[in-house]
Amino acid sequence: MRLTDNTARAIAATTKTTGRRIPRTAAVTAATFVIGTSAAILAPTAAAAPVVTNCGKNQYVVRIDTVPAAGPDFTISVTPTDAARNAGGKREVTVSMWHQIQGCVPGLYDRLADSIWQQLECHQMYPWEDFLGLGGTGPTYDLETWRSPLLNPGAGPYAASHCLNRTSPNGPENGRAGLGTNFPGYLDTPGTGNIG
Repeated sequence: MRLTDNTARAIAATTKTTGRRIPRTAAVTAATFVIGTSAAILAPTAAAAPVVTNCGKNQYVVRIDTVPAAGPDFTISVTPTDAARNAGGKREVTVSMWHQIQGCVPGLYDRLADSIWQQLECHQMYPWEDFLGLGGTGPTYDLETWRSPLLNPGAGPYAASHCLNRTSPNGPENGRAGLGTNFPGYLDTPGTGNIG
């Protein structure tokens, strides 16, 4: 193994101050440790999707589960109670459900939290399993981590986006799954993010 200039300077400095030369293998081992440790700390790692099964039961939630998707992405599957569906868009019901989700699923921050909250809020505004044969939420509210949050959320944008299902170029329906674009630390720059 060839020593770098910095390693050679460190050996020379130690020899000069102590009068003893460090064995080359010790210097190489130390340099390798420092470089390897730095790389391990600085290298981004793909977060594993949390595994959640039958969590979060309360008066508005039957259960919360996660379903892995490609890469770090996953779906939070919330089974609402009849009380939740019958409450419509009442904010206190949505907040109660959100707290259950936060208690069950770790790591919901930044854009990811915005996306999941908006999808939940939308599903609570339009809670029907099937509305006059036109579709609906189905038996669960499926909150997907790859959906881009809306810049101006509300009833109209939620309805137009079908609860954010029509906002994400990075979803599996577009052949671009597993990018983790909403996870904290993702570079939201033109060409890599969902917005901008």
